[in-house]
Amino acid sequence: MFKKIASIVLFIGVTIGLGYLLYRFFFGTPTVTTPPTTGGGAPTTGGGLPTAGSGRPTTGTGDVGGGLPTSPGTPTSPTAPTGAAPGTIGSTGTVATGDIKSPAISTNGSLSYYNSLDGRFYRLLPSGESQALNTQRFSDASEIVWSPAGNKVAITFPNDSKIIYDFTTQKQVTLPSHWQDITFSNDGSTIVAKSMALDPANRWLISAASDGSSAKLIEPLGQNGDKVTVSVSPDTSVVAFSDTSDPVGFDTRDLLVIGQNHENFPALRVEGFDFTPSWSPSGSRLLYSAASQLSDYKPLLWIVDGSSETVGGGRRSLGLNTWADKCVFQGDSTLYCAVPRNLPQAAGLERSIADTLSDVVMKVDLVSGTSTFVGEPDTPSPLTSLAVSPDGTRLYYVGQDGSLKEMLLR
Repeated sequence: MFKKIASIVLFIGVTIGLGYLLYRFFFGTPTVTTPPTTGGGAPTTGGGLPTAGSGRPTTGTGDVGGGLPTSPGTPTSPTAPTGAAPGTIGSTGTVATGDIKSPAISTNGSLSYYNSLDGRFYRLLPSGESQALNTQRFSDASEIVWSPAGNKVAITFPNDSKIIYDFTTQKQVTLPSHWQDITFSNDGSTIVAKSMALDPANRWLISAASDGSSAKLIEPLGQNGDKVTVSVSPDTSVVAFSDTSDPVGFDTRDLLVIGQNHENFPALRVEGFDFTPSWSPSGSRLLYSAASQLSDYKPLLWIVDGSSETVGGGRRSLGLNTWADKCVFQGDSTLYCAVPRNLPQAAGLERSIADTLSDVVMKVDLVSGTSTFVGEPDTPSPLTSLAVSPDGTRLYYVGQDGSLKEMLLR
């Protein structure tokens, strides 16, 4: 009887101890360092991704020996007056009503989007009117990925079935449902995806023609599919990043930079978790966000060189607490970002915390490193799917009510 009671007491003690450690990790108050604001072979079937090997982070301005740049100042949630007078910088207006998803500017300068209320895709005309791109309706699309050229779109449905629709031919092709994270090349002729078969030995990072044919095996994924982020550079030399090397520290890691042909690119050193990348239009710069003790486990924006041979060089923090996919490039030297107000600690580890927080729009000069307030919606709202007009005069976004809106930039 005594042994039985002792076993029960021991089990309860271990359970409480583990619960406390988990609580401290996600909700405890870490020691916070003031975040900086400026600063200077062929794959084998069934294997996993390689470790970092000889690839090392490129040392560049603001990144000496893998250390962090230093600068005074702590990123804070920006504050500014609410609303702007019509016709002035920061003023907003509604472009299209409905349940708008995934607005995107194509390489030819046109804005396209999907309206889930009628299952159609639209293009915004110079007159301000919207023109339907398809007669066939695609109801309940759960994920939309545009070709940069704007002529094709990859659609995922709630049952995980997937198609690519060509607006030029008005035809669709069906893709395997186990292909995930489908991403187009710049001209839309090819795609990169993770082929997540039931058998880990058959899971691969692949490329294929945009009709699903001519599939090419790039790297085996094995059990590491969730550690690979598909992100195709404009010149397609880089197709993904892999978090499969040995950690440098608790929240510091060297991400493997994966090319089409097993190139040995330098590794990308990242401070934090929840790595989210975004390429500049030319690919000369790579923006990413990550959450670490440095930023109180909030997402923090970083900018680095994007060239495949020097990727990761010139690393510097932009001092804004938001995610890279809430930003959009205008050219290679300017960013517009939706930055949540009052972002709580650990939001970078649980993004849903910020789903209902109101955003403000900040402009970032990547040459000088300065950030300036642009505006915010008349009614406090989170902003998603940002896109900038080719002439740089308007910022498009989707508001909390699902409508497509615009903000005057100049």
